[in-house]
This record gives sequence, C-alpha cells and structure tokens, in this order.
Amino acid sequence: MGALRARVLVADDSDVFLRTAASVISATSTLRLVGAVGSGQEAIELVPALRPDLVLLDFRMPGMDGVETARIIRRDEPRTVVIVISAEPEGLSDVARAAGAVATLHKRDFVPRTLDALWLKHMPEGRIASPRSLESRMTVLGPANQVRSARAKLKQDLREGKVHLEQILATPPGYLASAEIFDLLVAVPKIGPAKAGRLLSIAGISPSKRVVELSERQRARLIELLSG
Repeated sequence: MGALRARVLVADDSDVFLRTAASVISATSTLRLVGAVGSGQEAIELVPALRPDLVLLDFRMPGMDGVETARIIRRDEPRTVVIVISAEPEGLSDVARAAGAVATLHKRDFVPRTLDALWLKHMPEGRIASPRSLESRMTVLGPANQVRSARAKLKQDLREGKVHLEQILATPPGYLASAEIFDLLVAVPKIGPAKAGRLLSIAGISPSKRVVELSERQRARLIELLSG
C-alpha cells in the first residue's frame, strides 16, 4: 500500500519542526515524506526532481516566504497540491489561496489525522486513494486514541523520572506536535503550576503555546532552564 501514498515535500527553516513533520507524516495513512528543505527556493528547485503530490510550506522563511513559494510551484506544477502552514495563520488564508494554496494550517493542528483529511479532500481528480486510506476515513478515532495513549505514557514516565523533558524537547516526537507545553511541564516532578508558569515567563513562552509552535530560541531557553 505504501507505494500508493502521496509524496510529500516539506519546507520550513526550523530543523526541529522538520523532524517533527517527518514523524507526523510517517504516522499518517495516506502520505509519505520524500523531501525536507529549509527554504522556499530549495523547495522550488527540488519539485521537478521529486515530483511531490503535496507540498507543505512554512509561511515565514528567510528569503522567499511560503506564499510566494506556493505561487511559483503552482505556476510551474499546477497539479501539485500546496498547503501553507504557520504558527500565526490569522489573516493568511485569502492571500495563500490567491497564490494557489488549497488551505492554510495552524502548526498546532499539524497532526496525522488532519493531514490525512486535507489530502483526501484536496487530492487531484483521477488520483486513486489506497484502500488503507479509504478505510482510515471510517477509523479516524484510531490515530487520535494512539496519540492520547502515547502522551499519557510520556507524562507517567516524566512523573516517575524515567525520561527528562529537556531531552524530549530537543527532538519532540510527532505525537507531541499539538501538546501544550504547560501540560508537559506540570508532569515533571517538583514543577507545579506556579513554577511552570514562572519558567514559561522567563523563557518568553505563553502557557497555551504548543510544542510545535516553539521558536528555536524559546525551545533552547526552556531546555537550558530545565537542565540548570
């Protein structure tokens, strides 16, 4: 079935997000990652060689942003589906669609079930979904339950001291993409809500911020505070 999965290229200037994206995409039922790059220009150069079915573009990248990249990719490869992703997508939808993107996606919603649903909704006419992906439409709760179970186990491991949050944050697994950082902090021994709030304030992080939304600077600062 894997051969029938749609080919995905991801462009984002954050190495941490690219690693997270790889993990999330590997957990989907309809997609497989064929390339990950750090800029819009690199994505444009790779599209002819990789022939991706779907391109996921971060909006804010150095040089060419995701919207301009989407416009060029759609001009050159009109059957390629493009989605623009952002930690702050408010007001972005219209300009992204005008550039040819089929949708915008908040990074906190970058989870397997959402990616599967977007691809199944926007894949080009004539492309046949694999039997497994059709079945996934009837079992959308399965991946969500797996994510919840994985998060619950991680929190238990954090409470028991079997793992350390700073190590998890250095390379977060895909199932944590939409998890709120505050919830993870309070699972760490000796860090209650008050201390978690102070740590986040020092690091310049909103309590409602999700793991995938952390900037490299915020992530590094929080890891430093947890390691101290």
